Amino acid sequence: MTLLKKPGLAKAAIASLLIALVAACGTMEPPLLEAAEKGDLGTVQKLLDNGVNVNTTNKEGQNALMLASAHNEEPTALYLMNKGASPFGADNKGHTTLMAAAAGGNLQIVNSILMRGANVNQTAKDGTTALLAAARHGRLSVVDLLLRKGADLNARDIDNMTALGYARKGKYRKLTRYLEQAGAPE
Repeated sequence: MTLLKKPGLAKAAIASLLIALVAACGTMEPPLLEAAEKGDLGTVQKLLDNGVNVNTTNKEGQNALMLASAHNEEPTALYLMNKGASPFGADNKGHTTLMAAAAGGNLQIVNSILMRGANVNQTAKDGTTALLAAARHGRLSVVDLLLRKGADLNARDIDNMTALGYARKGKYRKLTRYLEQAGAPE
């Protein structure tokens, strides 16, 4: 019996072939990650329906949820979580899905990751926390949410930078005022 006579097998074979081709090339992102980063929910759905692992990573250790979260692709990120994507992922440098979402600035994604039990104070190898990632990108509403969820206002990264330091460096005036009023250290 040929694969064409069994559509389910044909889809699985095509998905496997795509993954093998990407692995052989070594320079391309896995199709799931590329689709997630672009917010191409239709392609994400098709790939997952055809058996692609929802927690597939690239050579940097990033998964589809991290990329969708970092690029503020809310429908795709929420779909991935509902399909079993781990909100606890971390790349090769220890940067977590929550950090990516905090930098991306989407409150719904950040809150969904936190509701699934992500550690609000987890640190990457360079000392980055979700709070520092949000402050670095001027994400006032995310900083507020993270602090309400118990983020450490005194966190410092490997460069001794704090959330307030990043707010000032980025010239995010409202965020700077907010952090000063919250008692953030220099």
